[in-house]
Amino acid sequence: MACKCFRTLLSLAAVAIASIGCDVEDVSIWVEPGSTAENLVFRVSTERGGETPAAPSFVLITRCGAPLADSTRIWDIGRNIETTDYITEIRYGTVPPGYTETTAPKPLEPGCYLVTYATTGQGTYFVVTEDGRVLEISRDEAYARAGPGPPGG
Repeated sequence: MACKCFRTLLSLAAVAIASIGCDVEDVSIWVEPGSTAENLVFRVSTERGGETPAAPSFVLITRCGAPLADSTRIWDIGRNIETTDYITEIRYGTVPPGYTETTAPKPLEPGCYLVTYATTGQGTYFVVTEDGRVLEISRDEAYARAGPGPPGG
């Protein structure tokens, strides 16, 4: 009897975890073309290029290849648990309704950055050029810029 109950409990836990994962997968964040280091805008939707609002659990910006530590966070916001606000845009340094800032925004200097927004490791890479333009790049491009090993700044 105890074994059967334990299996049932494990099955229910697996279903709960799977359903949480589905919510996370319904978020995509990308750099709005024409963005600059002074005016960086991210688009948010349930699918890349879409217009349906989404609610990422968090948005964390770090330098490419930086270890995950408080000191390496460039900007970090998290969704308030009690909110159900869905958004279509995030402006760098401006906290959207229903979110809380965990790390204040730092100036964006030339180099490679990673925006992580899902516990599954989903992310978007971008570079700030010497003239201040912001260009989205692929993960492969980020790694290529760094040479061997993980991408660097």
